[in-house]
Amino acid sequence: MIWRLVQLKFQPDRVDEFLAIWQEVHTTIRRQPGCLSLMLLRDTSDPAAFATWSCWTDRRALQIYRRSNFFGEFWPQVKTLLREPAQAVSYEQIEEITAPQ
Repeated sequence: MIWRLVQLKFQPDRVDEFLAIWQEVHTTIRRQPGCLSLMLLRDTSDPAAFATWSCWTDRRALQIYRRSNFFGEFWPQVKTLLREPAQAVSYEQIEEITAPQ
């Protein structure tokens, strides 16, 4: 599995625009082939900073999503709202440790 963290720092007066876009796209992102989970997180010390945390079956599924027409349509809108470039990193899951039963 691949976990993808994308950090997004918005212009403070553009946060509501981002949240409106998010409401329009999050279900479609989650329904992309290979997307296992998706979360939107807000920085506890900066209310205009967010991160998306998603899990994908493999690198190929993530690449297909990032090359999709859907991504190509909404991502440019999001980029115009940022105060600095997004930071993205992908992690390959090595192990999962769950709470004892």
